[in-house]
Order: sequence, then structure tokens, then C-alpha cells
Amino acid sequence: MNRKHGRHNTPEYRSWHSAKARCLYPSMPSYRWYGGRGITMCQSWSDSFETFFADMGPRPNGTTLDRIDHNGDYEPGNCRWATLKEQAREERGRGHKLHADQVAEIRAIGRNQTLRRIGAAYGVSHTTVRLILEGRCWA
Repeated sequence: MNRKHGRHNTPEYRSWHSAKARCLYPSMPSYRWYGGRGITMCQSWSDSFETFFADMGPRPNGTTLDRIDHNGDYEPGNCRWATLKEQAREERGRGHKLHADQVAEIRAIGRNQTLRRIGAAYGVSHTTVRLILEGRCWA
């Protein structure tokens, strides 16, 4: 395989590859939450990691790829590198604030279900569920 960009084993490449897979490959478990509901990756990013990297730049430590409009596509202007706390805070700002009893329920469920399944049941992201379970977020 020709890896002309030399960044195949980097955090940026893994973020790009994961986002692309979520949007474009129905065989991926997370496809139903992304490509399955119409979220895609712009053609220029889908065609080229180099273009994605030129637009997004290096990924700062402690961040992941985040869509600013969570119903929007992976494309320039709608993506940023954000910490898990920033992503959870943005989610709460969209009206998905949990009540104290819901947070307690999530903690009681714990790791008996996947984070994504718990998040889907409560209308929050798997990131928020993880932060709740780690005691770093009270939604």
C-alpha cells in the first residue's frame, strides 16, 4: 500500500479513518448513527487524508474529532478538535440535560450495557455516558 502522506499511524489519521468508516461503510456497527441517518463526509475529505489534515491541522492531545452541528456532515467549518468535556458541555447546551434521577440510573446501569446503547436510551452521547460513569460529568 502506498502511504504517500507518511501519517498512517497518527491520531489524525485514525480520527479521519474512523469518521469516514462511520459515514460510508454500512458494515460498521456505528454506521446506523451516522451514515444511516444521512451524515456523511465531504467528498474532498473522503477522497484525501491530506486534504482533511490540511483543513484540520494536528490533533491536540486530549481531543477527538467533533462535529459542531451534530446533525451536519464531517466537513470544513463543521468540525473541530474538542475535549470530551467540551463535547459533553455542547451536548447539554442542545437541550439534552439529564435530571439527577437519570444520572443515577446511568450510574446504576454502569457497564452492563454499551455506552452507545445507554446514551441512545437517554438521548446523550456515549461520551457523556462515559464521563458520568467516571464521575467527571453530572449532565
